[in-house]
Amino acid sequence: MRRHTSWVVVLLAAAIAVVSMALPVPAAPAAPRVQARPDSGPPGSAVQISGTGFGPSETVNIRFDSQTIATDTTNGTGGFTNNTRIPGDATPGEHLIGAQGETSGLSDFTTFTVTGGGGGGGDWPHLGFDLRHTSFTPFENILSPSNVSNMVVRWTGITGDRINSSPAVVDGIAYVGSFDKKLSAFDVAACEGNLTCEPIWTGLTGDLIFSSPTVENGVVYVGSDDDKLYAFPATCATPCMPIWTGQTNGDVRSSAVVKDGVVYVGSSAGELYAFPENCTGQCNPTWVADAGNGVRSVPTIVDGVIYIGSLDHKMYGFPENCSNPCQPLFTGLTGGTIQGSVSVVDGVAYVGSDDGFLYAFPAPCPNPTCEPLWLGRAGRDVRSSPAIHDGKVFVGSGDGLMYVFPTICENPCSPLWTGSSGSAKPIKSSPAVANGVVYIGSGKGRLLAFPEDCSNPCEALFSYLTGGAVRTSPAVADGRVYIGSIDFKMWVFGLPV
Repeated sequence: MRRHTSWVVVLLAAAIAVVSMALPVPAAPAAPRVQARPDSGPPGSAVQISGTGFGPSETVNIRFDSQTIATDTTNGTGGFTNNTRIPGDATPGEHLIGAQGETSGLSDFTTFTVTGGGGGGGDWPHLGFDLRHTSFTPFENILSPSNVSNMVVRWTGITGDRINSSPAVVDGIAYVGSFDKKLSAFDVAACEGNLTCEPIWTGLTGDLIFSSPTVENGVVYVGSDDDKLYAFPATCATPCMPIWTGQTNGDVRSSAVVKDGVVYVGSSAGELYAFPENCTGQCNPTWVADAGNGVRSVPTIVDGVIYIGSLDHKMYGFPENCSNPCQPLFTGLTGGTIQGSVSVVDGVAYVGSDDGFLYAFPAPCPNPTCEPLWLGRAGRDVRSSPAIHDGKVFVGSGDGLMYVFPTICENPCSPLWTGSSGSAKPIKSSPAVANGVVYIGSGKGRLLAFPEDCSNPCEALFSYLTGGAVRTSPAVADGRVYIGSIDFKMWVFGLPV
């Protein structure tokens, strides 16, 4: 009997073992996982954070480094997807994005690389920064009112003659034109640590370059006094040959802008040209518009209207979609020549005139003849282009002062405050606004930095004397300020290492 019982036990144990082997073993819970798409971008950029493997229906805290930037609730399987933004004050470099469940305590993280800003990561793509010509970058986060006074010269880029062209900075390359007839390209990273730096390539035009370069879709556009617009490849070698050239009827001291496959630029002959972006060889314009007299300003494009100033004292508004002969939608008359560009924000077009006033016109104008909303007295001739940010208009004047007006004002408009360049020499430079600081060049040869929020008397936070007059406008990108001088140099400023 005992022998029988032992066999029963053995058989039962064997059966249990077989059944146990046949049954599936429960899988271990999946480890939590967090992903960020995209995994790089400038401060303030949109990012999608997704996670799996957390507790079901629990609250998760999403962090950027140690800062909580969002919270979400997982679904029944422990997953979530959250659309948020990178903090606006995030500094360039690698950071951690993580999520932790409040109930489960489970957590995971991934990396996110913060780049600069502008058109594509640390960029200032053209004079005026954007198509509205605000000259404001929302992406600068290194230089600020608290540290800009500590700036030093990081390096200077050497050209063969005086610089009246304002720099553009895209994808780590700084571009500038010169009276040596060349467009010069400098590798920013390679130039760091050197007192002076030579260009990595140059492209030769047929005459002096007053025009400022514009970089778009891998192409650098710059005008020349040989009556041509040049389109150079952004990646090139000396001697760099243009992809195409566009013939105009006068000096091209205006700078180009690109929108929806069309390149717009003005000419000293008093015309606005629209060239196809995808062109080769000798490029013919799609259409040409008569703007009365010489055009030196940069076209501004807002809501289907192209705004441009003319030496015939008028601001013109042309339709973006036009054909020959292109006729203006409206004109706004000022009391002097217009050499600066028009800036358009919140339905108002701001432009300076050689009669010493800043004009504010409705944008777009409801009638063919446009009347200003208000005028602001700015000392002497205003050849500077306005910069606009946070309800303020910044503009330089021929009396050596930078004037700051409210965007919404009564006629006549009085300035909120003025910033002195320390000299009566005219300011032809246009301001640039970044992270609470306003940068501008002076006829005396200085780069100046003022606090954006100031009152009279407003003292400069930073002032540096270059080797010659500064008639160009600053570009601000990735903690660096670039500006050209007639001393043949492009000066680059930043915080000390």
